[in-house]
Amino acid sequence: MVAMQPNYEAHYLDIYQDFAVTYLKLTSDLDILLYVETNVVPSLSDSQLASWIPRWNHGNDINSHLFITGRKVGTAHFVLDGLSLRVQAVILSSVEYISERIKPIEEEPDAFGQVLDLWEQLQVSQKLIENWDAHPHQGHLSLAFLQVINCGIYDGSIEEWVESLKEFAQLLQDTQSQPPSDTSSVYGNPRKLSRFGTSISKSRRFILLGRGNFGLAPNTTQLGDVCAIVYGTSWPLFLRKVVGRKHQYKIIGPAYILSRSVDEYGVPDRLCYNEMCEDWRDWDLPNQEITLC
Repeated sequence: MVAMQPNYEAHYLDIYQDFAVTYLKLTSDLDILLYVETNVVPSLSDSQLASWIPRWNHGNDINSHLFITGRKVGTAHFVLDGLSLRVQAVILSSVEYISERIKPIEEEPDAFGQVLDLWEQLQVSQKLIENWDAHPHQGHLSLAFLQVINCGIYDGSIEEWVESLKEFAQLLQDTQSQPPSDTSSVYGNPRKLSRFGTSISKSRRFILLGRGNFGLAPNTTQLGDVCAIVYGTSWPLFLRKVVGRKHQYKIIGPAYILSRSVDEYGVPDRLCYNEMCEDWRDWDLPNQEITLC
C-alpha cells in the first residue's frame, strides 16, 4: 500500500506527480509506465509534467483490459533524478507505417468495412512490400493482422474463437477487399469479430515496425517513434526522441507488438509474453541507459 495522505487543496497535476514518485520509491515497480496513454495531445499544463507520469484524467481505463501487468522482462534498474527517470532499455525498432485512427462503433458503425479498409491499406504499404521476404509473420499475415486488431483478447471459448479468427483471416486472403455478400456461412462471423476488435483497439493505430512486426499504438504515435523494452516492465513502450538531447525520450504509451512466435493454436503471440517471445535476443541489440523526461 502506497503511504500517501490526501491533500484536497493541491492541484491535480501535483497529485499525479507526487503519487508516481512515491509509488516508484516504495515499490520499484516500473509497470506504472504502462498507464501513460497519450491518445490526445497534452494541454499546456499537462505538458509541464514528465512524460512518464500517468495522467489519470486521460482515459486510462482503456488500459485495464489490455496492458495488464504480467511477466516482467529483466530486473528494474532505475534512478530518479529530479523528475527525470533513468532506466535500462533496448531500443528495438522505429515505426515505419501507421494507419488511420481506429474508430469506435459510435463513429463508424460499419466495423467490418473499417477492418477491410485497414487491411487493404496495409496490403499496398510499401514498407510491408519491402519486408516481404523476411517478414516475421510470413505465412500468416492476415491472421497476425486480426490478432493485433483484437489485441490478443478473445470472447467465449478459445477454440471456437481461434477457428472463427482463422476463417476471417482466410476471407481476407481469398477475397481481398471484396468479400461475398453472405460471409457468415463460409467464414464464421467476421462482422461480429470486427465489432469486437474495433471496440478493443478503438482510438489506437495499427503500426508496422522497421523489422516487420505488426502492432497497435496510441493515437498520437508518429512515424519515426521507437519501440523499446524497458527492463522491469511487462510490455514494450513507444518512445519519442527528444530533439537535441542524447538518449532522452518521452513516453507515448504501451505497445501491443506481435512476436514471430506462435502459440499452440498457431496464432502469433505478443512480444514479451514468455521467453519464446523475446525476439530481440537474436538481433544483437545493445542494452543502454536512457532518460525518460
